[in-house]
Amino acid sequence: MEPIVEETKIEKDINLENVSLDDRPSENNKDLVDTTTETKSNEESDKEHQSLVQKNTNPVNFCIKIEGPDDDNQFILAELEKIKEQRQHLKEECLGLKGEMKELESERDKLAGLLKLMKVEWEKEYKKLQVKYQEVENNKSFLESQVNELQHEKARDQMELIELKSHLSELQHEHVKTQNELHELRSSQEAETEKLQAVENQKAALSKIFQDQENGLQMMMKGMAAERESWQQREADLLERQLVIEETLKKKECENDVLRKELESVLADKRAIKQRLLDAGKEKLIADGKIRELESVKTRSVYELTKSKNDEEKFSSQIDASKKHIEQQKAQIVTLTKKLAESETEKRKIIQMLEKKIEATERTNDCLMNDLELMKQDKESRMRKKFHEKEKNIRKKYHGHSRDSSFDIDKIDLLEQRITELENSLKSSNIECDQLRETLSEVQSKYLHAVSDKDQLMLTKRELDKKVKSLDDQLQDVLAKNVELVTRMSSQ
Repeated sequence: MEPIVEETKIEKDINLENVSLDDRPSENNKDLVDTTTETKSNEESDKEHQSLVQKNTNPVNFCIKIEGPDDDNQFILAELEKIKEQRQHLKEECLGLKGEMKELESERDKLAGLLKLMKVEWEKEYKKLQVKYQEVENNKSFLESQVNELQHEKARDQMELIELKSHLSELQHEHVKTQNELHELRSSQEAETEKLQAVENQKAALSKIFQDQENGLQMMMKGMAAERESWQQREADLLERQLVIEETLKKKECENDVLRKELESVLADKRAIKQRLLDAGKEKLIADGKIRELESVKTRSVYELTKSKNDEEKFSSQIDASKKHIEQQKAQIVTLTKKLAESETEKRKIIQMLEKKIEATERTNDCLMNDLELMKQDKESRMRKKFHEKEKNIRKKYHGHSRDSSFDIDKIDLLEQRITELENSLKSSNIECDQLRETLSEVQSKYLHAVSDKDQLMLTKRELDKKVKSLDDQLQDVLAKNVELVTRMSSQ
């Protein structure tokens, strides 16, 4: 009976290790305390039973009690020696298992420390991602403010166009005045026939002045038309830029929403996996409790067998009842193992779903990167075309009007500076998106490492369960041999 007590202690250690791995709440700890008290009481009863068995199995007492031939006594003594050897062998195996259990405890502590570190790192990375998301939103507000400034500049340019139109109307009014003066000069020419030569000279001078004015007006009209075209082109460019900026902002918002959804789905899957692990651990604790009940039933049945040597009929009926109860408990253990296998298959399915989601996110990231590169190329080509067109317009204006050209060149320089600033901001936002993708890939790799660590822990649990089953088989063999000895002694 000594190996039975030692094996019960080993099973207690295994159950305590499983509880520490699953991080059970305080209620489970109370249940463990109750089970430990029950096991202590069972150990005391086992010790009493062991003392009784030793008294009954002592060869001296046995020889005094039994009156029979010497051959039977020698046979019984030989069997008792064999049982003692088996007991010593089981003690040695129990010591080896204790050493292995200590090694597994050290490995478990290491893995628990690693899991805590991984949790801390994941929380830090999640906070970093939140900070980066806030920075992206700030950049978005900054770009919107710049778009508003460009709209204000557009309104100012429209006001300047209105002023130029008013200036053109004034020039037309002056032209009408000059035409009226010409009519007056013609009437005075008819009246003053004597001063024809002077009038003709004045007329020629006035005609030259008129031609110069007409040429100047034509040049002004051409300049105004060119300015109108340039302003229209600028308006179109500003609208295109505004649309491009809005599209980029929408894409970034979509990307941020996708990242949020992916993070939320990963966290939900992680919580579901934790809950399922906790459920599996609870089922395992229930199975362990039932195994303990079986062991207590076994010990009680052995104790009742030793007491009821004279009552053979009652003894046989109790053995049959205990066997039926053991078979029922075995069936329950089989159902629990099936449930554990089903939970493991569900875990594997969930992991496969997560891997598929990760692959889909990687594909979407690649597509977005390709779209961004195409947008950059189109933007650069458009900027080059616009720059060449602006150079041509500036050259035309420089030949026509030197004063107006200097004013327009300053405006163009300011617009180009703002365009470069917007391009730099877009580049910085693209860099931030790349960094976010890198952090996502790192988080995914760490999640895969954590899943592999969990699989290793499950393998260690399975190995421990196998060892516990082997110990149960050995216990059953020893109990069967003890029962056979008791039956032989009772029959003799």
